[in-house]
Amino acid sequence: MRLITRRAFLGFLGSFWDSRHPSAAVREYRASAQVRLFGMTLFSVQNVGGAKVSYESHWDNSGLWHQLSFAAGSDPARARGLNRLGSIRETVCWDSGEILATEYLGFMTASREESLDEARAALASASKAMAPFAAIEGRCDQHSYRVASAAFMAPTPRDWSQYRLIEPLAAHACHCAPVVTQRPVSGAYATFLYSLMQAIHDPQPSSLYAFSYSKDLYWLRADRAADAQTGRQLAARGLTAAPEKICRMSCKVRNQRTGNVSSFALWVEPGGACWLPLRFECRPKSYLSLTFDALPTARPEEPVPETLAIRTSESCLTEGAR
Repeated sequence: MRLITRRAFLGFLGSFWDSRHPSAAVREYRASAQVRLFGMTLFSVQNVGGAKVSYESHWDNSGLWHQLSFAAGSDPARARGLNRLGSIRETVCWDSGEILATEYLGFMTASREESLDEARAALASASKAMAPFAAIEGRCDQHSYRVASAAFMAPTPRDWSQYRLIEPLAAHACHCAPVVTQRPVSGAYATFLYSLMQAIHDPQPSSLYAFSYSKDLYWLRADRAADAQTGRQLAARGLTAAPEKICRMSCKVRNQRTGNVSSFALWVEPGGACWLPLRFECRPKSYLSLTFDALPTARPEEPVPETLAIRTSESCLTEGAR
């Protein structure tokens, strides 16, 4: 009798997992914005920006690798000149029911406006050639957790879709920054997008997942409920053929150290062809509410222009983003 090895058995399980959950998925979104004051909507604008979510997985001798990314931002031509963007990319290695290693790289425009008046003032200076960014990079295995954060300047992109041009600068800035190292409490920590993926696949009405970001630990709580009304809206846009299956997931992220809570919502179709959300909503500022609706068809990524790569030299990195 031929014995099957543990690795081959896990590979068989992985192929079964991939048959139910596609090994690659991509969705693009169009954003609409509402500006609110004292609970009242002052005005709303359609198509002010967009977002892109992607997922890939594969098996090798180390285990099952998950690669997740999220990028979003504004289109200055539609957002009254405001140019904001951010991105995060995660890699998670899983094997035998546990996370073996994770890493992530994230960056975003360093915007400090907290009030509507400050946002108006930011519009007046939104057309500068260079823009300030904040970046963070984390790596974790079962023995250590290392994180570095940095501020840097970069050429102002045309719009959010050029986020890939900023990513090499963010990585370089983090590589030059001091590294904080600590020992994980119990094995490698999960990441945010990975935990959110787990919550989306979890059929329970409520789920709770822990993850690490920067030097803090967080709880992600997700409560789901049927939302046929939104399902009909999404069906009218050609995004689903089963509006009765659409669920709203109300999510809260809580910092375990500070107790600070942030909230967002997303809409998914359990058992659909693609597990990525069909819609998500968030409030990045107290006066601003954003809704991202999936596009019926994906737009191919633009190649990175070689001419802009010349401008992303080390001279672009500076403490001027303070």
